[in-house]
Amino acid sequence: MTTMRICNRIAAVTLFCSMSAILLPLPSAEAATISLPAVKDNTLLRYDPADANTALNSNGSGDFFSAGRTFARDEIRRGLVQFDLSSVPANMQLVPGSVRLRLRVIGIPSRDTTPRPFWFVGLSGLTGPWGEGASVANIGVSGSGSGAPAQPGDATWFHTSYDPNIHNATSFVSGGAGYWTQQGAIGNAAIANPAALFGPAAGTSGSTQDFVDFTSASMENDVSQWLTDPAKNFGWIIVSDEGVTGTNASSKRDFASRQHANAAFQPLLSFDVVSVPEPSTTALSMMGLVAASLLNRYRRGIVERK
Repeated sequence: MTTMRICNRIAAVTLFCSMSAILLPLPSAEAATISLPAVKDNTLLRYDPADANTALNSNGSGDFFSAGRTFARDEIRRGLVQFDLSSVPANMQLVPGSVRLRLRVIGIPSRDTTPRPFWFVGLSGLTGPWGEGASVANIGVSGSGSGAPAQPGDATWFHTSYDPNIHNATSFVSGGAGYWTQQGAIGNAAIANPAALFGPAAGTSGSTQDFVDFTSASMENDVSQWLTDPAKNFGWIIVSDEGVTGTNASSKRDFASRQHANAAFQPLLSFDVVSVPEPSTTALSMMGLVAASLLNRYRRGIVERK
């Protein structure tokens, strides 16, 4: 074997080792838990021409938001909630299986104790934010289940952000200024089989006013995407089985909002992250030196053969 070949093989082994220092995983970093409060929430109340109370109602600043179908008025509610992930450093990576959204159930139907499933659907297709205005309907107050008159900036069944100067109670303009592309954000019709559209539910709520931890693969995908591309973070819309029927059947649950007087009841999103290490500066320098050595040997070989 010629000296040139030996040198080249030694250089190749050195190059392999230096590249391995970059490509092989470093010892795993300890995971850190991130806990974030909601930055806004609201309730969409399905528009019913026969019920003037829901024409332009919302609940941007009340102490609860709702999702599901009611038995009292046979109406549909869809919740909205959003969290700001911008405080998480860019070099952090989500730990699979760690996403949890804790909500406190503070309102349940008195005549339906059946555990009802809930889905959290990412609103990634929006081109602008939805709003949380000053409308107030508080739990336990008569009529609060129908919300309160929408205030400027409130999300409603028609609107991402209600503007009394240009919007009214009966007109819907798909994709227009301040409108959803579909009524109710994801369609006006009752969603009788959410699992067929959205996959497994994130959790259930029965007859107990208690905390529920919601999690699903789709929620995890949403959080991962929002960490990578914050501009796509418009939060979640919350739906339940909207196809329930019957005098006492109801899938609606009321959840404590971020305005609830008890801070412990307010929505909390938590997940674990680990830092993604940058390539070793030393290893990169080694790689450059080895590459230069290879080039020099190659040039000397050409000169020697002439």
